[in-house]
Amino acid sequence: MTQLHLLWQHFKANLQAIRGWIARTATFGKLAILTPLVGSGWLIMHELQNDVVTIEPIAVPKTLAEAGYTPEVAGYRLRDALNAYTQTSAAGDDDIKLNRSFAANDDSSLGSKLDLNISADKEPPDIVVPQLGLSVRAVGASIRNAFGMTRHAISGELTQQDNKYALRLRIDGRKVSSRDYEAENPDHLMTLAASDIMDRIRPAVLAMAQYRNEEKEAILKADEIIARYPKSNINVQWAYLLKGNYALRQKEYKAADQMFLNAVSSNRSSEEPHLQLGVSLLRQDRPAEAIKKFQDVLAINPKSAKALNNIGVALAAQANLGKGETDQAKLEEAIAEYRRAIKARPGYVLSYNNLGLALYYRNQLAEAVQQYQSAIDITPTYVIARGNLAYALRQRHINERVAEYRDEAITEYRAAIKFAVDPKQRAELHTFLGDFLRDYGEDGNLEPAIAEYKQAIAIHCYGWAHNNLGAIWRRQGKIRDGIDEFYQAAICDPKEDRFKTNFEKELREQQAGPVTVGVAENR
Repeated sequence: MTQLHLLWQHFKANLQAIRGWIARTATFGKLAILTPLVGSGWLIMHELQNDVVTIEPIAVPKTLAEAGYTPEVAGYRLRDALNAYTQTSAAGDDDIKLNRSFAANDDSSLGSKLDLNISADKEPPDIVVPQLGLSVRAVGASIRNAFGMTRHAISGELTQQDNKYALRLRIDGRKVSSRDYEAENPDHLMTLAASDIMDRIRPAVLAMAQYRNEEKEAILKADEIIARYPKSNINVQWAYLLKGNYALRQKEYKAADQMFLNAVSSNRSSEEPHLQLGVSLLRQDRPAEAIKKFQDVLAINPKSAKALNNIGVALAAQANLGKGETDQAKLEEAIAEYRRAIKARPGYVLSYNNLGLALYYRNQLAEAVQQYQSAIDITPTYVIARGNLAYALRQRHINERVAEYRDEAITEYRAAIKFAVDPKQRAELHTFLGDFLRDYGEDGNLEPAIAEYKQAIAIHCYGWAHNNLGAIWRRQGKIRDGIDEFYQAAICDPKEDRFKTNFEKELREQQAGPVTVGVAENR
């Protein structure tokens, strides 16, 4: 017999022993005795899932160790660098529209879901299960060996020369990273080495890190992963998800759906592929089908806040908001799903934002403001919630003419602008603020609004900023300046017919003489 076959026979014998013991226990009604075995079973499963990497203490120079940067600390710093790498690799979604648009969770979690479990040479205690006569680690090792699930170990050393450090790292004794004397801070070397290590232990994370700035290279890396690893490998699943996300951003829905289906078939018990497929269906305006996919997620994890939130988004889409008579029953169902998502995961900010937006549509502005504020309390940099809060406060000022709401709305717009990273988002926020200052500023002074439109234009080619500035110039009799802005609006967004119409009307007016022409403003 081969060694693999012997291990498998050994493992099967252990399983038979477990089944027999359970049968005997059940026969005699000794259910209380099951508790240690059930607990041990959980520990064994945890041991199997916890086989990613062990970081051994990294050798360091004596002077560094004496300063408190011991070998153990070096190991922890490398672990932190690797964990940070998984977080920054998330693809993100910069295409969520501000105001009046519900946010479905899609690719923003990519990368963070690889469950990278790295311990700096800290192993759990090896608990023995008396009924089996085996330790948790021994059972886990047998299973890993039988199925080729090997545990990796990272080792290495820091050396010093002329106040600069070099770092050498190995995985299972094979060199994977070498940084010469190029840094005065050893933590910087740990950060640089993270990509080298990830390429070996989690290449999908490396592809995701590339995706934000080098999409084509990331997709090539994903193709390489799919060709290199067996379909059941977690890296393959995330490679398919990455390719699906790329196709989705290109609005190539058929290709996106196929990639997500491939990810589903790679591991049907994983939540994320079902979630991504549902988001794709949402983008295709197929909410009923999307709900079924999100329910597949709930079948795997009944407390998935993401799935509950996304069901709410799909129901809100079915409520026909802003497109005629609102289906109040569907909107109520959406509100209930958002509340369920918040209960399942109180720190999940998307659900607070979406609940606030649903309440806004019901004209429950005070409670909407509370929900947006809850999202901001959790994540102060959450631009979407800040923009929506500003818009709700704006509406409260319009309805109630309370100066406090106007001032708070302006403050929130400026805070959202401060935290916005995406240029288009920042330009849109400046434009929203400009609109508000134009319509509800003090003493009819348009200069603050003009300044906001100009800032928006300086940041991004944003059609509405040009259009609304052109409307102001038109009111002030600056016809040529107005025509120029309407023309730029049409250049920035050629798909928006109103910009082209405004330009052509203004041009005809200049040629025909002074005629009063209505100009479309805002959205």
